[in-house]
Amino acid sequence: MNRMKVLSALLLLVLMSVCISLAAFDGKIVCTKARNIQDQWTGILPGRPPVMPLCLQVVRQEPFSVNVFFSNPAIKAGKVHVTGTLKMQNPAGKTTFETPLKPQIFSCKNAKSIFLFPDYILVSFDPPDTVGEYVFTAELKDENTGTAFTAKASIRLEEKMSLPSDKKPLASMKNYYRNPVPQNILPAFNDFLKTLPAFKKKQGKNFNPLPGLSLFFFLLQENPQLHSDFARRVNALQNPEEQYLGVVILHELGDKTFSLLSKKTQSRWNPRLAKIFRIAKVTAPWQLDVLWSEFFATGKKAPLEKIVGEVKEMRGNISLDDYKKLKHPMQKDRESLMRFLNGMAATWSLGSNAKQHRLVAFYLEAMLSRKEINDPFTNTVIARKLKNINQTQK
Repeated sequence: MNRMKVLSALLLLVLMSVCISLAAFDGKIVCTKARNIQDQWTGILPGRPPVMPLCLQVVRQEPFSVNVFFSNPAIKAGKVHVTGTLKMQNPAGKTTFETPLKPQIFSCKNAKSIFLFPDYILVSFDPPDTVGEYVFTAELKDENTGTAFTAKASIRLEEKMSLPSDKKPLASMKNYYRNPVPQNILPAFNDFLKTLPAFKKKQGKNFNPLPGLSLFFFLLQENPQLHSDFARRVNALQNPEEQYLGVVILHELGDKTFSLLSKKTQSRWNPRLAKIFRIAKVTAPWQLDVLWSEFFATGKKAPLEKIVGEVKEMRGNISLDDYKKLKHPMQKDRESLMRFLNGMAATWSLGSNAKQHRLVAFYLEAMLSRKEINDPFTNTVIARKLKNINQTQK
């Protein structure tokens, strides 16, 4: 187990111990590269353990978030009332940032738990920020009792990335949201390119590299500190097809990133692929894989909600068996069949990934419990999937 996974596990144990203790009012600061802290806190049921990998060091342009928690506040007239401020000090000890946190006033019956301030800061160091240790301090106050608590956390800005990549970086990408290790991304892309010949041979005429490519788009979108290095690698690729795939990613990351490529390499861009990774509505099964790529990179709830929204297409559209019985299928029949196939693929992928990624199952059970899914058919299908998974695990 690598260092970041150990830190993640330790943090989880600390938070859970606070949750069941009878300690006085206190707080904690969590600096993390994970982008789904707020989604986990609001999107899974109480008692389900969130995963929050700690971030201890970064390089320039590498974003991370600073999140503030508090626990064991007093209840007065049925309500919790906690205020706070968050500030950052540079390596010289000078306060360079300070902001009040949104006052937390809400009804509460059991305060022996952990609460998260909904506002957080996203930090990225750039010149003239100096290398060294940056300290974050949260001054918290329980307004119901007047009790104050100071929480601190620090993170170190390094000149260069010093952590090594994994021996099998590509295999780690589907768990990136649990263990965000940016040094794996570029080596994983190299490994991805090596898999293409065999993948192309296997798929034949159905070869489509876009689903696999989308994972690196979302990973690089979250890691701008890697854009320059990635562009240099793409410029240096000798295989035209491989270089073209890199061009697609860099174009979709924005004009500034695309401009890092040479004019010759930029000329490989195909305008028909603009916004290819932005899926508003699924029209083909491979787009479900793009949504899953977004989930694997971020752990956010939004792509999962879009996949859940496709399940209902299994009902009211023509199945493959019924389509085969048609002597003269029309365009509307083919479109109906495609919707059915999208729904079937969405249903299968939700069940499969809920088995492998417990955060998927946590999001789904919370969506069911809180009646966030309006379609009765979808509710029944997902409830059955979760039940089967629970029985299998038991």
